[in-house]
Amino acid sequence: MQQIHFRITGDTEIVEMMGLKGAEMSEIASKITKRNEWIDLTGNDMRINIFFVPSRLTSNVIVINETVQVEVHVPATKEHIAYRITGRIKKLLHGYQVGGRKYYFQGQLGDLGTMPGFVCVGSRYGYYATI
Repeated sequence: MQQIHFRITGDTEIVEMMGLKGAEMSEIASKITKRNEWIDLTGNDMRINIFFVPSRLTSNVIVINETVQVEVHVPATKEHIAYRITGRIKKLLHGYQVGGRKYYFQGQLGDLGTMPGFVCVGSRYGYYATI
């Protein structure tokens, strides 16, 4: 998870789209988190949440599907930015290798729950691991 977080927080295009160009890394990291937390969004806040969802079994009892969910929360008036950020994240993570495992795009999640006045767009990336 740490390498995925670094990859996204270190991407200048995403940082710029979020209006964080020139911001300290601590501020960027507070807006691109490794947990599913969004109840404190206000005003023009934007947030990217990166977190593991529950593992899923496969038809092979020794293989499990591990999945990372990425959610982009933006004010409803900036919905187009959420889709642009999601597209950029797909370019960064699809085929990205961490510890010998490649993450692959598993699909869009559509419109997800978020604070009133905000829009959330999500996507998932996963790999198969031996138990």
